[in-house]
Amino acid sequence: MPGPSSSNQAQEGHSADDQPLYPPLPSVESDESDNEETSSRKMTPTEKLKIIEAILSAPDDAKKIEESIEKALPSDVTLNFRQIQATIHSDRFPDPVEKDKATKAFQKLGFLRDNVGAKSSKVDKNNAFNFGNDPDRPQPHVEGEVSPYHEESHHKATPHMQVLLQALVDNPLLQPRQAPTSAVRDAVSALDKINSVLKEENAKHGQDSDLGIIRYSDLLAKWRPILLLEDDDTKKMLHGSLLAYCKQMHYPLTWANQPPSSDPSSGQKGKVPESQSTSNDVADTAQDKDANSQVRKPALDSTYSGANAAAAIVPRGSTPQQTFNMQVSSGTTIPQAGSPYNDIALQAGSGQKRVVALRPRKVQRAIQPGFTTSGEKILFIQPLGLNARFVVTDSEGKIRLVPGSQPTIDLANSAGVRHTLQDPVEIQKLRARVRCGGEYGLEFVAIGEWDITSNRLPFIVVGFYHQNESGRCEEGISRSALAKILGTREGEKLVVESIVGNTDMSLKEALKSQISPGTQENSSNNAPRLLPYREQTQPWWCQPTPQHYVSNVDFNADPTQRPYPSHFQQVVPEQFQQFAPRQHLQQVIPQQHQKPFPYQYQAGPFAMPPQPILDPSMMKSGNSPAASLMEVDEV
Repeated sequence: MPGPSSSNQAQEGHSADDQPLYPPLPSVESDESDNEETSSRKMTPTEKLKIIEAILSAPDDAKKIEESIEKALPSDVTLNFRQIQATIHSDRFPDPVEKDKATKAFQKLGFLRDNVGAKSSKVDKNNAFNFGNDPDRPQPHVEGEVSPYHEESHHKATPHMQVLLQALVDNPLLQPRQAPTSAVRDAVSALDKINSVLKEENAKHGQDSDLGIIRYSDLLAKWRPILLLEDDDTKKMLHGSLLAYCKQMHYPLTWANQPPSSDPSSGQKGKVPESQSTSNDVADTAQDKDANSQVRKPALDSTYSGANAAAAIVPRGSTPQQTFNMQVSSGTTIPQAGSPYNDIALQAGSGQKRVVALRPRKVQRAIQPGFTTSGEKILFIQPLGLNARFVVTDSEGKIRLVPGSQPTIDLANSAGVRHTLQDPVEIQKLRARVRCGGEYGLEFVAIGEWDITSNRLPFIVVGFYHQNESGRCEEGISRSALAKILGTREGEKLVVESIVGNTDMSLKEALKSQISPGTQENSSNNAPRLLPYREQTQPWWCQPTPQHYVSNVDFNADPTQRPYPSHFQQVVPEQFQQFAPRQHLQQVIPQQHQKPFPYQYQAGPFAMPPQPILDPSMMKSGNSPAASLMEVDEV
C-alpha cells in the first residue's frame, strides 16, 4: 500500500491552491523512443505495480526514492530513468485504481527529475538503475578496497582456517557446521565472530556489509576437488582458480596453500602434503611481498600439449587403436600415453610460438580546434554529461556520429562549433515556428555506432531546417527532439527518406539496408519479390527490348538490311529457336558478332515462361502480337 506521506501531500496540494504539487502528466508519445522494449525483458503487470507501490511509499527524498526503485526492480531487469517513467505511465493500466496510483507515482518521478536533475547520476536517460534486490534470488557480491581492520581480521582468522583445512585433508567430505570434533566447531564459531565484527566495522565506515567477510565454506568447496582428484593437470588448473579467488576477495594468498600460513614472508611456500605436491608449482608463481601482485597462470606440461597435437591430426571416425598407429607427415610416430616427452611438441612447425613480421604503416593523429584527432570536421556537439557525441564529416562528405571526450569538447567550443538543440523551451519554440507554416526538412542524418544484435536503435542526430518569411533556421537535433517537433511517425518518415530516398521501409530496415548495400538493386523489377534471386534474373532473350535500342530504327526498311543492336548479336539456344522469328533463323548473323552462350537456362518451378523476341516490323496490323511470327516453314 502506498505510504501516507506522498499520497496525502499530493491530495493536499490539489485542494489548497488548486495547483498540483507535481508537474502535469506529459503524453506517453513524447517518450516513445525510451519505452520498456529496449530493456532486458518485459516486466509483468505485478512487477510494475510493485515499482509503483515502492515509489509511493518512499519519502520525498531523492536517495530514498532511488533505493526503493532498486529494491523493487526484478534481478534480471535493467531500466534507466525514462524507461521507468514509460513503464509506470497511467496509460498502461486500465483499472481506475491502478491508473490513479500510476499517475501519482509518475508525477512523483517528475518531481524528482525537476528538483534533482544532474545532481543524481540515476536521474538520467543514459544511466541504468542497479539490479533489484529480490530476496528470492541471490545477488552477486561486489568487493571493494579493504581497510587495515580487514587485514587484521584476516590475520586473526588464519589459525582457524588452518584447523578447517587440516580437517578437510583428513576428511575431504567434511561439512564445517556438522563437524564431529570440537576443534572444528570452535574454529567455525571463531570465524563467525570475526565476520560479525567485520560487519559492524563496515557499517561504521559506510562500507558494504559483506566487504572482507571470510567465506570459509567457499574456500573449503574449492579445496575439496583438489584433494579428491588425482590428475595433476586438473589440480594445477583448480589451484590457479583458487589463487585467483583469494586475490579477488582480498584474502591472504597463503590461504590457497595447505595449511595456510599467517607469516607474510612465507608467501606461497606453505607446507603441502605429498598428494598436493603439484600445487606448489603454481603457488610459487605468486609474489612473496605483494599480496596484490599478478598471479601467473600455470603452464601445461608437454603431455597436455601432445594430447592437443594428436587430437588435431587424428581424422574423425578413427578408432583409438588406429590413433596410436598413425604416422605424421614428417614421419614421427605419435607417442604412447605416459611418454616422458612429446616429439611433436618439439618440432619447429607445431609449437605455440610464432614470429609475426609486419610492413611499417604510419598512423598519425593531430589535435586541431574544430576537428577530431583523425582529421574529421566537427559540425555539431551533442553534450552528454562529462562526455559528448560529435556530428563529423570526412573528406568524402559522409556524415556520422562519433563519441568524444572533454578535451575535444573544449577545443570544439573554442572553434565556435554549435551544440545540438536540447533545451526543452527552445524545442517548443521551434515546434511552434514549424506549425506557423513554411518549409522544413532534413539536411543530413548522422548515425552513431550500432550493435545489430541489440533491439535498440543507434543514436541519431539530424540537421533540421525551417524556412519562412522570417528567414531560415538550421539546428542539429536528436531523433527524440525531432519527434517532439513533428511527431514520432512524421519524424521517422523524414529520417528514413533521408537515408534511402523513400518511405517504404521502417527505420530499422533502412539502417540494415545501409549495412548490406546492393540487396535491393540486384533484384529484378519485372519478377515478384518472393522468387529466388536466380529466377528473378532473366536471360537476354526473355527480357523486353530496351527503348534506347529501337528509338532510331527505321521500321519501314528491309528487315535484312536493318542493323541489330549488339545486345541481340548472340546465337539463340536450340531449345528456344522454335519461339524465335523466322528472319532470325534465315538471316545469318556475321561471325564477328557471334558470341558463345555462357550457360544453359533451366527454368525453375516459379520462373516466367520463355518469351519470343518480337520485332515491331514483323507484326501485322492491329494490337495482336503477330501470331504468324510463331509459324515455321513447312519442309
